Amino acid sequence: MLRRGLEDKKAYQLGLNNSSTARSLMQVLLCLAKHSVVSPTASDEMIAILCQQQFNEGIPAQLPAGVNVAHKTGWIEKDLP
Repeated sequence: MLRRGLEDKKAYQLGLNNSSTARSLMQVLLCLAKHSVVSPTASDEMIAILCQQQFNEGIPAQLPAGVNVAHKTGWIEKDLP
């Protein structure tokens, strides 16, 4: 459910937050991998961006060295100014 844009501090302060489930995120990533969300070229570009993630302490941390992982971490500060 999208209730506010990224960095929309006014909406955040009003308690309007986005939410998703692990299943819905998996479905989006699966469609991206199958090139069925957007064009194959755009899908490949998005996957390449996800492969460049620098914060690897979470999702790929326990995988063997050399495994290529396309992932996205993220967080938001508890109290946005």
